[in-house]
Amino acid sequence: MKELHTNKRNSQEVVEHAKDNIQRSEHRAADDGTMRLDDSQRVKVLSPGALVFKRFVRNKLAILGVCILVSMFLFSFLCPVFYPYEQTRVFYKYDSVNANYGGVTVRQDFVNYTLDESVVVSDQAKLMLNAEIKKMQSAGETSATIDYDGLYVLEELGKYAYTLSKMAYEAAASFVPAGVVGTYDTISKNVVFNADDLGEEFRAAVEAAVDGKASSFTFQGEEYSVSLAKKFTYSVASTTSRIVYTDENLGEEFEALLGAAMENGEDTVIFNEQEYVLVPNDKGGVDASQVSGEQLALVSSVLVFDALEGVTISDAVKAQAMLNAYNGKAFQVEGASYKVSENAEGEMILEQDGQMIARMTNVAVRDSQGHDTLSLEFKKAAEAAVVSMNGEKKIDQTTFNFMMQRMEVSTNEAGQMVTIKAVDENGNPIMEDTTLLITRKTGMYEISCPQLRYLIDISGAPSKDHWLGTDANGMDNLSRMMYGGRISLIVGFIVVLLEIILGVIMGGIAGYFGGWVDTLIMRLVDIFRCIPSMPILIIMASFMEAQKVDTYVRLMYMMAILGFLGWAGIARLVRGQILSLREQEFMTAAEATGVRVRHRIFRHLVPNVMPQLIVTATSGLGGVILTESTLSYLGLGVKFPLATWGNIINTVTKTNENLIRYTYIWIPVGLLICLTVIAFNFVGDGLRDAFDPKMKR
Repeated sequence: MKELHTNKRNSQEVVEHAKDNIQRSEHRAADDGTMRLDDSQRVKVLSPGALVFKRFVRNKLAILGVCILVSMFLFSFLCPVFYPYEQTRVFYKYDSVNANYGGVTVRQDFVNYTLDESVVVSDQAKLMLNAEIKKMQSAGETSATIDYDGLYVLEELGKYAYTLSKMAYEAAASFVPAGVVGTYDTISKNVVFNADDLGEEFRAAVEAAVDGKASSFTFQGEEYSVSLAKKFTYSVASTTSRIVYTDENLGEEFEALLGAAMENGEDTVIFNEQEYVLVPNDKGGVDASQVSGEQLALVSSVLVFDALEGVTISDAVKAQAMLNAYNGKAFQVEGASYKVSENAEGEMILEQDGQMIARMTNVAVRDSQGHDTLSLEFKKAAEAAVVSMNGEKKIDQTTFNFMMQRMEVSTNEAGQMVTIKAVDENGNPIMEDTTLLITRKTGMYEISCPQLRYLIDISGAPSKDHWLGTDANGMDNLSRMMYGGRISLIVGFIVVLLEIILGVIMGGIAGYFGGWVDTLIMRLVDIFRCIPSMPILIIMASFMEAQKVDTYVRLMYMMAILGFLGWAGIARLVRGQILSLREQEFMTAAEATGVRVRHRIFRHLVPNVMPQLIVTATSGLGGVILTESTLSYLGLGVKFPLATWGNIINTVTKTNENLIRYTYIWIPVGLLICLTVIAFNFVGDGLRDAFDPKMKR
């Protein structure tokens, strides 16, 4: 009994000691802030969501990824609201460039000036005048008679001037060579003449010959032959040449002169002190026309008038100046006296009342718009440079210096940048020695020199207005990077969302039903995983390029295609998870309570797969952004004027020189792509570790 009492007392002491230890532990726990096993706060901390969050927060790389992604979203969606430039705004600047200033042309084509409005010159004659003049120059002739809907006389006044006179004439005779004159139809008993109608008597003579079966007959002293050409048709031909007179028979002497002229290839005949012009006719012979006079119609020349500043020369003065350029005669036009003479330098000048008003030359110097606005001194300097280029050793380029007024950029009253001519404090123009370049072009010489031009700010260097410069289209690079981030991020999220929707539907159905449904869907998944996505994207991009699809529509198509091609992996993931979940007790209970199939899949099974889907989505976002950037870099993705990070790089990496020259463009964009992709991977890895129940608590 004593021993039993002793053991009982020892047991009570042990219990009391344990209680004391528990109380001391509770006090210590209360003192140091730790939680007891039955503490409600401890239960709250150990909830699944809070536990996942704490695990995610402990991952420093995941937090870094979140910070980077937040920065990217702020940069792409918030910064453009406060940034002053739009992505498609084109910027301009004034810059000094070696631009076209004017042109020099050595005139080769003759220009016509009318002398008498009452004399009508055919359009064909005017059109062919240049060709006829060059033909005369090649033959070394000073005059020629031409026939273009009328007879004209072309005469040389001097090296650079010709006159055209219209001849007044009367037809005198025509030489008709031997040959067929017509055909006779035995049914209609009519003669169809090839040229002149020889009259009813000739028809009767032909009919008589045919009826009498004669092979020839004589009419008005000339012999004609008759032969069967085809059934019911006879050919009538003259056996000898003849001369047909229009009015008076000029006799044998005229005919002899005409024959000699034709034989010698002459185009005129003098008979009884009267000139006759010979012109070929459509009968194979010639027509002789009696010249009754010439009417001066126009003067044609290659000379241009370099007038003094403020002087205007009318076409009437120019026409008379050309007409009198080589005879030294004065002429009157509208009450003013003019004269063409030579100055001390041997140049032809036009004087009005004894004062020089213009220089006449075959070298035309005009401004870049083709207008006569340049000074006479500048024209002389440019002409001298062109003459030196065509010296003994012809060259294609040369330079000359000329004092020109300096141009400056100023701000007008409206606050706009404009160019003005520089002047000093006294209002006198500020002149500077300028070097101009003359280059030989086809048919002319181009003058170029440094000039201020309002140009698109193409590939501008970084500045206070444009921190990352401007691109090849004159648009702000920083602005396009911001808006490009919008497109790249939106494309990534929409594509991943499409992939998840398709993958969850197909994977959920396959995993829940199994059997032939699972087999069919999984084979479809295998097919999609074997499809070469890049060639398909290239083909579709080429097709949309050929069809000129709108930029925004093209963007929608690209997102749809990327989402349609990328759902297979998610479907396989969802199917595998559902296969393991569908046999658990909560699904048995859902089936026993009569929950519909679609609710079992999308309300009970799919939510249990969401952690894995979130991890897959965050990891896949970076890959989609890389794909979009690659397509845009290759010119197959989003098209101009929309900006994406990929097509921004594409604009500056076409040559090796651009890679070195525009590092301030492609390096920042490349960093944005890399940081975004790495950040999504960090977040994905962090979520994967946070959802993993085997991770250390």
